[in-house]
Amino acid sequence: MYSILVVILALMGGTLTASTQDTKLDTQELPVTLCDLVARPNEYAGRVVRLKATLASDMEELEIFRDDSCRPAPAEMEGTHPIVQATFNESQYQFKSSIDKKLTKLLKKKKQARVIVVGVFTDPGHYFGHQLCCRYRLDVLELLSVEEMTKADARPTSYRACNRQ
Repeated sequence: MYSILVVILALMGGTLTASTQDTKLDTQELPVTLCDLVARPNEYAGRVVRLKATLASDMEELEIFRDDSCRPAPAEMEGTHPIVQATFNESQYQFKSSIDKKLTKLLKKKKQARVIVVGVFTDPGHYFGHQLCCRYRLDVLELLSVEEMTKADARPTSYRACNRQ
């Protein structure tokens, strides 16, 4: 009787392991740069991506992703500003975790931080947000890394140039 129970549990364990591995393969995030996201939004819309970029915050608590290495610069792209707004998924993002507290502290003090996040990229098809500043959205599911910006990397966080009238 005991050996039958061990065999059944072993078979069930194999099934559970296979099921878990399949789920990981189905939901594995795609590594991407911010430059790629704004250059080919249709390719990434609705997909889970892993992004390393600068997360910047202004006085109005608007948070956007930024990567100054993108060329052409957003202001040069046909008069449009492909700004990616950061939102944090309330059902999956771990608010109050130690890494979230580190991010919150850096954004309050320095207004920006280097981050690696996993999230769902969306293209609503129009500009949205405060003064129609943003063109795309990344709904952050998980914060993987947070680093303080170096003085060489840091730049002012004013978004007035991205506001569309």
